[in-house]
Amino acid sequence: MSDPGTSYCDLTINGQPLVTWPDATAEAPPRRQPGFVGRRLNVLKDIAMPRREARGVPFEYVIEVTSRCNLVCPMCPREISPDVGNKDMDLDTFRSVLQRIRHAASFIWLAGLGEPMMNKHFMTMVEECHEYGIKTGASTNGTFLTQKWQERLLDSPLDLLIVSFDGTDKETYEKVRVGAEFEKVRDNVREFAQRKVARGAKDPWLILQMIELSHTTGQGEAFQRMWNIPGVDSVRVKKDELQFDESLAFEGQRKRDGVRPCPFLWRGTIYIHWDGAISPCCYGCHDKSFGNLDNAPVEKLWNGSRLQSIRQAHLDGRGKDESFCENCNTFQPGKLPMMASAIVPSLFQKKYAGVVESLNSKMRFME
Repeated sequence: MSDPGTSYCDLTINGQPLVTWPDATAEAPPRRQPGFVGRRLNVLKDIAMPRREARGVPFEYVIEVTSRCNLVCPMCPREISPDVGNKDMDLDTFRSVLQRIRHAASFIWLAGLGEPMMNKHFMTMVEECHEYGIKTGASTNGTFLTQKWQERLLDSPLDLLIVSFDGTDKETYEKVRVGAEFEKVRDNVREFAQRKVARGAKDPWLILQMIELSHTTGQGEAFQRMWNIPGVDSVRVKKDELQFDESLAFEGQRKRDGVRPCPFLWRGTIYIHWDGAISPCCYGCHDKSFGNLDNAPVEKLWNGSRLQSIRQAHLDGRGKDESFCENCNTFQPGKLPMMASAIVPSLFQKKYAGVVESLNSKMRFME
C-alpha cells in the first residue's frame, strides 16, 4: 500500500510522468493575481454592477505625507477635524505602504491634509514611486517654492504639481490662505514657471488652482488671466465640492442623497494616513477604523467587514445611516463618468480635471 503522503503517477513515457498526483501535505500554489488590464476591468465591473464584496482594488491612492501645515485656511478639513494630528509619515512607513500597494497603484497623490514639502523625505518618496513606474502628483500652498525647491522639483520625476492660490489680490488671498504673503508666493510661482520654460521642461505639469468660495466669488476670469503665462499648463477654478462654505452651491452639483450607492466605495481613491491606516475615500479622511497597511494587504482591507457593511448599506439605499457617510456633502458623480474614470489613464484625468468636471456636470444619464 502506498504512503498517502507521497506523490505517484500512473502513466509514463521514457520514465517521465504524464499525470502526477500532488503531495497531500503540500501547500496549494498561490492564486495568480490579475494583471493591469484585469485589475482595471474588475474596478469597472464594481462601478457598473456594485456588490457587497468588491472584485477589484483601487488604482489611485492618496498618501498623507504629513498632516502638518504652515497655514490656517478656513475651508481646510484640518480646521474642522481636531484629531488629525501634526505628524509626518516616516520613510520606513512609506516604504512599507508602497510595498503593499505598488502592484495595484498607477497614480499616487503625495499630499493629504498637510503641506507635503514640510516632510524632509518628500523628494525621496517621489523618486521611489517613480522607480516602480507609478505616476505622482502633489498639491502645495506654494509657500515653499524658493529657488532651491524650484530646482529640486524640476530635477525630480514628479509628474504633476497643483499650486493652490485662492484670490487675485492681496486682501482676498490672505483672508483665505491665512499665514501666507500674497506677493511672495505669487512671485515664487511666477519664477518657477519661468525656470521651467527656460529649462524646456515638460514636468511637472503645473496647475494653478483657486477654490470658489464666498471670498473669491467673481474672480474666476481674473484668475484665469493672472496665470495665463508660459510654464503654467492649466488654470482651474475649482468648485467648493465639500461645501465648507455653505453659502455657495454650484450648477450641476449632485449632493449625496444616500439612496444611490456612492461609487467611491468601489473605485476609491484610498486615503492612507501618515501612520499607514486607510480610509476608503479622501472625503472621510478623519476615520482610521478601516485597518492599517502595516498589518494586512490592501486587498484584505478593501474587503474588510466594516467596508463591506457600508457598501451593503449603500446598496440598500441606507447610505446616510452610516456614520462614515452621514455628513458627506460631496457631489454625486454619474455612473458613466465614473466608469470612464476606470479606463482613462489617471495622470490624464488629473491634468484635465476641469474638462472632466465639466463633462460630469452635463452627463445626467446613467445615474
